[in-house]
Amino acid sequence: MMYLWKRRMVQFCHRLLSLPSRTW
Repeated sequence: MMYLWKRRMVQFCHRLLSLPSRTW
């Protein structure tokens, strides 16, 4: 279950990073 949470966190981080990158 821990790996699942980590994967979700990574996806969230990626999305956050992708958002500003596109606007910039």
